[in-house]
Amino acid sequence: REYARQTEMHQKIREKFLREFKAAGAEGNSVLFLKGGEEVTLWDTDNCYSFRQESFFFYLFGVEDPDCVGMLEVDSGKVHLFVPRLDKNLALYLVLPTPELIASKYGYEAHYIDELASVLSSISPSKIYLNKGKNTDSGSSTVSYFHSEAFSAYSVDENLLYPSLAEARVIKTPEEIEVLKRMSLSGSEAHVRLMQSCKPGMMEYQLPAAFHSFLANLGLTHSFPPISASGSNGSTLHYPDNSKRMNESELVICDMGSYGYGYCSDITCTLPVSGVFSEKQRGIYELVLKANREVTKAMRPGVNWTDMHLLAEKIILEGLKELGLVQGDVDQMIEKRVGGVFMPHGLGHFLGMDVHDVGGYVKGPEKIDKLGLRNLRTRRDLEENMVITVEPGCYFIDFAIDEALQNPETQNFLVKEKIDEYRGFGGVRLEDDVLVTSEGAVVLNDVPRTPEQVQAAMQGANW
Repeated sequence: REYARQTEMHQKIREKFLREFKAAGAEGNSVLFLKGGEEVTLWDTDNCYSFRQESFFFYLFGVEDPDCVGMLEVDSGKVHLFVPRLDKNLALYLVLPTPELIASKYGYEAHYIDELASVLSSISPSKIYLNKGKNTDSGSSTVSYFHSEAFSAYSVDENLLYPSLAEARVIKTPEEIEVLKRMSLSGSEAHVRLMQSCKPGMMEYQLPAAFHSFLANLGLTHSFPPISASGSNGSTLHYPDNSKRMNESELVICDMGSYGYGYCSDITCTLPVSGVFSEKQRGIYELVLKANREVTKAMRPGVNWTDMHLLAEKIILEGLKELGLVQGDVDQMIEKRVGGVFMPHGLGHFLGMDVHDVGGYVKGPEKIDKLGLRNLRTRRDLEENMVITVEPGCYFIDFAIDEALQNPETQNFLVKEKIDEYRGFGGVRLEDDVLVTSEGAVVLNDVPRTPEQVQAAMQGANW
């Protein structure tokens, strides 16, 4: 928070965005509106869920208070915040968000929301832009869309703002990159603490507890519900339960990230519960690690993300062929989508204010309906200052394997007897947060990655 304020991060974000918004066709003497997040009560009680600010709103304004509306003048860059006029008796329980308090806290001009019509009248904007769009990951509509009866006297545009804002969030400013580095490093240290705590007989939920304990002491929290998937649970990509007792013979996939000041990290490590990789575990782990590193090495501006996904598939299939689980020509396997049997998810996703950050399909190639490829969260060419995860994985998912064994186009590539030895194995996923630079790519996180490094960390070695 202090870094963002000292560097005027949100001011610089607004300046960058407004240059791009005007270039996209925004009219002069216009304004845009965004609605901030609202406090939501827990079912029918008077307790609220933990509040997290809506990302588009926080991106432009850096306001952490709930129930606000923001207006930005496109020509001048002036910000107006509107707050609810609450019953003064609530001051017994709350710090009331008066315009005076909000103005002193953030340095913006502030008003009560019932004054919106008069503020608009004083500006008489040529157009009002509203953030109406759909997130291509979730399929959900934007909650920062704000409409008021006061807009009826003005020309309203609901088409230009969302793609412009989403695209702006794809390319990070230097200040955003610094905050993301800090989130990735805090998440990395939390993963190391988790590794050091992992022992056979523990419950899966004890690993995210160790992760969160470290973050909480920094004033941070989880960026998403943590995944702690041991044994066969590792074959469920977003395993939600974290409720099983971990056995000595198993791997555990730990997919967790940190969240602070509106930005996320997302890091996945895979650990041997015993503290030492078996020969079988090491074989799968090392082919996934090779895919992770080779993709990162190949990344640079202009490289297409679909090609990176196919590179990861190729390396994983070559590794599986060496282990005797698949047979035949690897290029033919890729064409017939055998790679999607073992890595059914996309290679990665944009990372920023949201774990699965916006912008994947605001421009560039459309989604493709093929096994594995249909789950790519973007198919764009990489650009400098994008931050994207690289998370190849190899999983043994019973229903995916059974379908492939019954499919005439894929069955002959699979060595059933050998694959059957891995049923119940779960999987391996290794995920890094990667910044695209002018000359290549830089991994922002710093966690033990080789089998030797992981084993040493689990035995208490410093990292």
